[in-house]
Amino acid sequence: MAGIAALLLAACDRPGSAVPFHSIDVSGADWGRFKVFYRKVPTGSSYTMDHTATSFVFDPAGRLHLGVRHEQDAASVTADISRLLKENP
Repeated sequence: MAGIAALLLAACDRPGSAVPFHSIDVSGADWGRFKVFYRKVPTGSSYTMDHTATSFVFDPAGRLHLGVRHEQDAASVTADISRLLKENP
């Protein structure tokens, strides 16, 4: 699983990115810190994935500021991000 995560994180680690993804430990240690869950579920000849459906908002220094839940509506996400922008101009 760490190999897939490393590829995804590397794809996002490009000049201009706001988040220093390279500082996240993709070996698994950080997954627990962020309360991220993933598990391969066999389905006969193939598999599916159970996983956390949360998006994370980091500042340019790589500090976590917000977890956006899958079920949140646009108004509450907008309010959360607006509050963060006011607190951290």
